[in-house]
Amino acid sequence: MYKTAVEQCCLVFGESENRREVSYDDYNPDNIVFQPVEANIREGDGFTVVTVPVLYRCPDGKMRGMNFTGAPQILERGVSESHKMGTKDEDKCTDTLTGYQVAYNVYADPKNPTSEEKIVKRVFDDICNRGKKHLKKIIEEDGDEAEHIPGNLPPLINTPEGGFKPSYAYPKKKDAKNPKKKVSDTDRSPVSYIKLKSFGEGHGIKVSSKLYVRGGEKTVPIPEPPVDDNPEVERKRVRCIGVRGRIEPIFSVKGLFLGAHGSTPYGASAQIKLQEGNWFPLESAGIPRMIRRVAVNPDETAHGSDDDDVVGISSSVGKSQGNINDWDDNDEKKVNKLKNIPTTTKTPAKVDDEDDDEDDDEAVPAPRKPAPKPKPSAKKPAGKK
Repeated sequence: MYKTAVEQCCLVFGESENRREVSYDDYNPDNIVFQPVEANIREGDGFTVVTVPVLYRCPDGKMRGMNFTGAPQILERGVSESHKMGTKDEDKCTDTLTGYQVAYNVYADPKNPTSEEKIVKRVFDDICNRGKKHLKKIIEEDGDEAEHIPGNLPPLINTPEGGFKPSYAYPKKKDAKNPKKKVSDTDRSPVSYIKLKSFGEGHGIKVSSKLYVRGGEKTVPIPEPPVDDNPEVERKRVRCIGVRGRIEPIFSVKGLFLGAHGSTPYGASAQIKLQEGNWFPLESAGIPRMIRRVAVNPDETAHGSDDDDVVGISSSVGKSQGNINDWDDNDEKKVNKLKNIPTTTKTPAKVDDEDDDEDDDEAVPAPRKPAPKPKPSAKKPAGKK
């Protein structure tokens, strides 16, 4: 058995009995390694997905997929749904569903961040800053890898942000001197919008990220089952969509995504997703609020998501996600008494090095050569000469 990674606060590699942990005390951003650029034409739509895989060089010299723990935080609206770009609030349904994400506060109390929160923010920053330098080097050297760089990125590489979308953003507020203008509210916590790992969409969507109920063996079903007519059955269910709760997360760094990011002036971003976590629902009496999920205010863009063109998140986005100090033993005991759930937490289950079952929902037109169109059949339709 290994210690609970969330409690130890570290980088996590491997799974189960082969699980390895690197304390943040031994974390070194120089060990973040970028692999060669990959450009893959996606079957079905002919789009090219351009990525740069990211690995971490472990103390034993081997390079492994990079996962890291996040500080426990309160999610006011739990997990939110993402919908197809341009979908109106009243039209959002399972048919328009493209995925799920969480609005993760980097700090519980921005005026008094913990040492754990500071190191997690540093990991976010290191991935972005080193990613920008790596992409700039590829573009300036103009070698074989540069051929795969989407055309919108090179003109942005020398801008202040290097065309790289931040992994988190501060909520917006009206400028005191110019109410028509909005500026970053640095008195509030920066928010990172992190997607769950999934593939498919609509009724066929599958989610591989796991949320373990209070650190036990049971996981929260995502997508959620329909509301049961039997109140007792519904009362025993644990939900996370639109439900306030505390999360102890482990994030996965898949790589860098290169390409268009909706209407924003970015050409690259870090693919950071929720691998798994312990989930502590904080609903009164354990009964979820059946709230309507609505789109984010366009002025509060989800800077941390992998792409803007499929984002549709809860109305709480950009607002305070609560303070971890709001959680106390009484909250847990009240719900545990009702649900007969033990208060002890266990280690979250395995963390995979690879994400083979995931279908990237980020896509950009092929930068060089579009996918070849299928040749028309030589056979004439029946009944025609």
